[in-house]
Amino acid sequence: METSSSPFLSDDDFQATPPELKDVLSLSKKRTLQVSPKECDAPEKPQLQRIVKRKRRIHEKNSLILTTLNREQLDYLVARIKRNWKVFRPSTTSHVECYRSTLSLDGRRGYPKSLRLTNKLLRQSEDPLLSDIDSKYSWNAAGVMLVDSGKLPENATDEASHLCNHPWCVNPEHLVWESPKKNYSRKNCNTHFECECGKVSNPCTHSPQCLDLFDCTCDWHKKES
Repeated sequence: METSSSPFLSDDDFQATPPELKDVLSLSKKRTLQVSPKECDAPEKPQLQRIVKRKRRIHEKNSLILTTLNREQLDYLVARIKRNWKVFRPSTTSHVECYRSTLSLDGRRGYPKSLRLTNKLLRQSEDPLLSDIDSKYSWNAAGVMLVDSGKLPENATDEASHLCNHPWCVNPEHLVWESPKKNYSRKNCNTHFECECGKVSNPCTHSPQCLDLFDCTCDWHKKES
């Protein structure tokens, strides 16, 4: 008689089973068939990574998440931003001072990145907005500095706008919360007018006004010119 290598009972084997065991095996068989193999399998790692990245992008567009930070979490992020930061003056005649952090910059847009909290600090918060945040989430450096200075966003879509047109600047005096539309309108704003008489003025119509960095020599403005 040929022996089957399958660990499961065939229909012939089931019919040959003693009556007292048929009910038990039948119930077991039904329970096994009710569970789909796809339901037992955990999501594949690439799929999980896509889900996590999508959640991060959603939170990055929600500025209100910054208001959920407690004092210890905020102090940790601010200390990282200020670590060895440098004061930058656009020109020798300018009184404007921009602060540049040592955080790496997004090469395309020029914003600081890789500003992260540890898992230990994240676990301190019970706010539901932070439930999907992990230690790889990069916090908005300009937004952190605004919240630390007591300036909170009113809407989830508010953006940290730079009056100095330096995306890497983290000087809270150069930052304001604005709508995406108003923030974008500041790009390439005309901030310098020199009259024939020699008088110089700032024709910017934004409120607050964009800073006059007409003679700025930074790498960012060289790239944009």
